[in-house]
Amino acid sequence: MRVTNLVCPSCNAPLSEEQTGFSFCPYCGQRIVIEDEGVRFRFENAYEAGRDFERGRQSAFDREPNYELADRIRLTLDQVEQVNDLIRQINQAVSSRDSVPEQKISAGWWVLIAFVALLLCRSSVFFGVGFALLAGCVLTYLNEKHSRERNQIISQRQEYLDELYTELETVKADGSELSLPQKYMNTEALDHLYSIVISCRAFSMQQAINCYEDDLHKREMEKLQKEQLAAQRQQIDLQQRQVELMESNKPSGDGIGKAIVGAGVALAGLALFGKWKR
Repeated sequence: MRVTNLVCPSCNAPLSEEQTGFSFCPYCGQRIVIEDEGVRFRFENAYEAGRDFERGRQSAFDREPNYELADRIRLTLDQVEQVNDLIRQINQAVSSRDSVPEQKISAGWWVLIAFVALLLCRSSVFFGVGFALLAGCVLTYLNEKHSRERNQIISQRQEYLDELYTELETVKADGSELSLPQKYMNTEALDHLYSIVISCRAFSMQQAINCYEDDLHKREMEKLQKEQLAAQRQQIDLQQRQVELMESNKPSGDGIGKAIVGAGVALAGLALFGKWKR
């Protein structure tokens, strides 16, 4: 046990043992701090505990990422991107199939054939009827040919579309690497979750989702703050323009002074004119 002489550091007056912590000297009024050994020992233990806690926190940051979880997220992301690409190709294939032009012989050709046949019939009915039959057969053949070519193109594109549908169903049937709500089954969310895991911000899927939701909340709050700042700037600009407009419409002091001087001169002139007239 250590014996310590308790005296005031300012006036060397003796202090009682009960005066521990923050106190004042009863003789000179000096504010002093008296430390207790038990208190100091407790604070030293707290420092060691805090140092150990900081070491544990640093070791947690030094941990390697959960590469298994990161790989599963990456595989799910690749699958979602593949599905989105197939859906995009299917939409393009449907649009391409439905946009095949339908080539038909216009009615103008039939009118022209009839007109030429009538002209030929004036000289010879045999030549007129023969020309009409021959021209009609040719136009009918061309029309059927165009129709077969169109149907063939549509059939080829439909086969390609069926292959895409089959591939899409196969990809969906394989199942994703992760069982996540539909809210997170998109490229943006999965890419964000992957970056969270690979940067050691989370070591489990639940932690990654919590971090993702926190980031979304922060993003929404930042967006809201930016919108509020923009609205405040617009309000300030509007007020400044109103003040400038009021200042521009307000008559200046020089103009008022000149008007007063002019009115005084006019009144003085009237007074002199009145005296002269009398």
